Amino acid sequence: MIPIPTAHVLVQEAPALSLAQARQRAVERHAALARAKSQAQQAQTRVTQAQAAERPSVFFQAVASRGPTGAPAFGPLNNPGLSGVPPQGLAGIAGDPIKKQFGASLNLQQTLLDGGRTKDIVASRALAAEATGSEVRVQQAQILLLVDRAYLAVLRAERKIRIAQESLRQRETTEQQARLFAESGLKSGVDAQLALASVAEARGALASAKSERLSAIAALNHAMGETGLTEWALTLPKPEKLPQTLSTALELATRQRPELMGVGLLRQSAEAAAASLKKEFRPRLDGIASVGALNPGPLIRNNQLWAVGLAMTVPLSTGGAIEGRIAEEQRRAEAAMSQERELREQVRLEVTQAWLEIEAKTALLEAAGAQVTAAETARTLAQERYKLQLNTLVELTDAEAQTLKASLLVVGAEYELALARTTLRWALGEPK
Repeated sequence: MIPIPTAHVLVQEAPALSLAQARQRAVERHAALARAKSQAQQAQTRVTQAQAAERPSVFFQAVASRGPTGAPAFGPLNNPGLSGVPPQGLAGIAGDPIKKQFGASLNLQQTLLDGGRTKDIVASRALAAEATGSEVRVQQAQILLLVDRAYLAVLRAERKIRIAQESLRQRETTEQQARLFAESGLKSGVDAQLALASVAEARGALASAKSERLSAIAALNHAMGETGLTEWALTLPKPEKLPQTLSTALELATRQRPELMGVGLLRQSAEAAAASLKKEFRPRLDGIASVGALNPGPLIRNNQLWAVGLAMTVPLSTGGAIEGRIAEEQRRAEAAMSQERELREQVRLEVTQAWLEIEAKTALLEAAGAQVTAAETARTLAQERYKLQLNTLVELTDAEAQTLKASLLVVGAEYELALARTTLRWALGEPK
């Protein structure tokens, strides 16, 4: 492979930026990645919410009521209860059904038995949060792939600039030679005009390469999550080690791709949610302990400062609501399983395509290198023959054009090979 000089020749005063530094800047600054991380943190808060059901809750309540002793108590809204029903939302001592009272209590409530429902809910949400974390890694991999491509595109454009500069220098030398021949009458003025046209063509190619570099610099800054047209002095990255065989690459991708990890976690989350819902039919036992006081009155014979209670709930029928939710989670798990199989095949295809692309671009680069060698030899020979007036300017300019074409072909092949290697690393799901 023909070595590619670094970009320091072009940008002397610009700050140095290695590929690793560009990746790090993207991880720290890119808005899309920040959004994905916020969504992952949001999913983690749902785990904390589910865990709250395993912990005791403590709350303070106070009540003041006045009415006839035999009057109905304050029951649920639009459904007043009979005498003895505690006021709506009140628990512990503060919920005593006395009609003339002033009371307050500090209550502790704890679920003692729920058949494992809460445990499965926590597991389901934890798996879903972990799947969201996989989405962060997917987003990061996409962003870093864009950074790698933009970085390589800048290096390619800079290499094109150097080739265009060398081509312009050679054509200007040829133009000077043709002009001297024309002035001395050894060659016609047509050669001088053709040489001028060749120089103009080289200047156009140089301007195009510089424009391409500016566009690539803008794309690199954007990929790093930055605005503007900041100049950077880039260095050629060292090729990273890749798997030796395609079968090894496929095995690594199956284990490492965050998309596969994420969809697998979503399937497990749905399965855990379905298991939790199935336990809704099991008995539930809640306990409450309360400390407080009621105002003394004729109906209160023992105004003690504490109270405890137990409540058991046994669902007999929910009208199909729980059954429907179970079926929903089961279908979600089945869909995730199908998506997992589909995604696994897609990953294998991406790895295989990237692997074959590397092989093809390697062969293309070897052929391009041989073409450059032949073209440079032909150009050197044409230059010597023109100096000796043994050929025409057309033969020389054709040789120069072939040399430029072959050199650009090498640059393109090198870029495409590096891009194929980068794509394979992304397809493998390798951490950056």
